[in-house]
Amino acid sequence: MKIWYLKASDLFRNLPEEEFRKIDEMATMRKYQKGETIYIYPEELRKVFLIKTGFVEVGKIDDNGDKHILEILGPKEFFGFLNMGGSDESYARTLSEVLVCYFDEKELLSLLKKFPELALNMIKIQASQIKELESMTVLRSIKGLRSRILHLVNSLYWKFGGENGVIPVNLTHQDIADILGCSRETVSVLMSQLKEEGVLDYSRRELRIVSPDKLNEFLAHLEKSA
Repeated sequence: MKIWYLKASDLFRNLPEEEFRKIDEMATMRKYQKGETIYIYPEELRKVFLIKTGFVEVGKIDDNGDKHILEILGPKEFFGFLNMGGSDESYARTLSEVLVCYFDEKELLSLLKKFPELALNMIKIQASQIKELESMTVLRSIKGLRSRILHLVNSLYWKFGGENGVIPVNLTHQDIADILGCSRETVSVLMSQLKEEGVLDYSRRELRIVSPDKLNEFLAHLEKSA
């Protein structure tokens, strides 16, 4: 089962078949429950994690102890020492039940040295992560919190999909506030308004776009009025 997930990952794409057994021996599998902290860096040893199932938030804790979510990651995506940077304390926390396999930093670096094509895959992954971090930065700069919430929901829907408009990442109002850099109370008020207007629906178990077409209309209207 571990080998299947490794083969499906972007990092190990095109790796010789016989190497997967060796990588399988290096990797450790672990299951986390929703809301568990996977690591807080630099306190934890440096590792790289591959998500098999579930969703993870990766963020930083500033000098005031405030949390800022930088990325929402799902199946087949990597996190860990690959996307750490700056002087802030980084962390990863589960948004659902999560199954991961992880490698020690030294083990992964030895693989990259042995197989240059993996290093190229790594560069592509990091480029994609940088692009997503930039998108999050742009998201926080959009005028109006209501517009930012709609753009966030839309981006999560297009990234992770979901049937009948359901976004598989079940973010709390506090999670949304941590992504957008605002208060939970303000998010709750605006989410209630969007629910009453028939744009979104949510419960403790799921977040759903009632009508993608209606959401696009709202986004278009907000862009024109900006």
